[in-house]
Amino acid sequence: MVGGAVGYLILLESRRLSALASGLRSIDLFDLEPLLPFARQGLSNALFLIGFVTIFTVMSFFEVGLGPAAGLITLMVLPAAVFGMALPVRGVHKMIREEKRRRLVWCRERLWGLECDFSRELDSSVIRELSDLLTLRSHLELVREWPFDTSVIVRLDVYLVIPLGSWAGAALVERMVDAFLG
Repeated sequence: MVGGAVGYLILLESRRLSALASGLRSIDLFDLEPLLPFARQGLSNALFLIGFVTIFTVMSFFEVGLGPAAGLITLMVLPAAVFGMALPVRGVHKMIREEKRRRLVWCRERLWGLECDFSRELDSSVIRELSDLLTLRSHLELVREWPFDTSVIVRLDVYLVIPLGSWAGAALVERMVDAFLG
């Protein structure tokens, strides 16, 4: 029952945070750092769920027969953790994707206009603007549509390994104690 309440709270707050993103007036596609709080909230959701699994997994080794239950709970919570990480950034992702699409369309239209100018006259200002637009378009195409940076992805990977590592470590300690006592 507590797990359901916690899941509901994570869902509710994640949806609110995602809706909050729609209130943002503008975003700078080349500086997504102001959007990292959305990604960090998702990371906090994932950490909370994975922390629960880690604690339950370690505690399950002190009770006989709870090992399979720990494995089942781990398999159920890990997808929920990924979902909990992605939900708060859904609104920001949509804004980034739309802004990127809008600016790429503008670049494409402007490039088409310059192509017409370029075919008529070979002016240095046209060549300079063409070069600038091509550079802008290539930079826009490289913009990530999700506000996750490398540190967020690495942290998530570490958090996903924690339950498996604690489970394997507890099993190893149990075997070592059995070998020492037996």
